[in-house]
Amino acid sequence: MLAPLYYDLIDAFNANDLTKARKLQQKSIDMIRFLGKYGGISVGKAYMKLVGHNLGEFRLPVKNMSAEQFELFKKDVAGLNFDAFKSK
Repeated sequence: MLAPLYYDLIDAFNANDLTKARKLQQKSIDMIRFLGKYGGISVGKAYMKLVGHNLGEFRLPVKNMSAEQFELFKKDVAGLNFDAFKSK
C-alpha cells in the first residue's frame, strides 16, 4: 500500500540525495509509529481501508479500532501527506 513511498526513498538514496532519502525514511517511521498509537496490527487494515480496500475487522483476540479512533487515525495520516504515496 505504500510502495511509492519506498520506491521514492530507494530512488533518492541511489541518486545520493540523502536529505530526501532521510525525509522519506522519517515519513515511513512516522507511519509505522501509528501501530503503537492505534493498537497494533489493526492499523494495517486501517491503512488498507484508506486506500479503498475495506478488509473488515480482525477476529478476537485482536482489538479493532473504534470508529472514533479511525477518525483520529485518518487525521493523523492526512498530516503525513499519505495521499501522495498511495499506490495507484
